[in-house]
Amino acid sequence: MTEWKRYRKHAITEMIPWTPDVSMDAITVGVEDRADHPRDGDMVARNPANPSDMWLVAKDFFEANYVSADDR
Repeated sequence: MTEWKRYRKHAITEMIPWTPDVSMDAITVGVEDRADHPRDGDMVARNPANPSDMWLVAKDFFEANYVSADDR
């Protein structure tokens, strides 16, 4: 098996907070999150180059891995 390597993203990901009024019809939810998501604190991400490509980011993963690109 090939050895795992670590990679850092250098792109910006657009996100909005998930709320109950957000339609989940076009948002991908990973298999491991389907049982108990979406929920408060989760975020909806989209690909800036293809805004129809959207996915759910669980609150814990978001908080551990993302910071605002707009904060100075």
